[in-house]
Amino acid sequence: MQREAKELQLRHGASFEEYARAVPLFIPRLTPAKLSGNSAGSFSLAQYKKNHEWQAAAGFLFLLFALVVIWRLRLG
Repeated sequence: MQREAKELQLRHGASFEEYARAVPLFIPRLTPAKLSGNSAGSFSLAQYKKNHEWQAAAGFLFLLFALVVIWRLRLG
């Protein structure tokens, strides 16, 4: 984590430092962090497609289907 934090700090400078101060490492916040800048934190379908995150969703659905099939075979 420290190595990644150093790299992010080098790439993003003050923006990452602000983020690191506002977001805890291990225990998640119950409220959204208040960060300045243009990152509203809202969902973007264009970014979702660009990052190919649909592949993770498809993989999850496939795994869920496989587990249901295995569960049903064990019952029968």
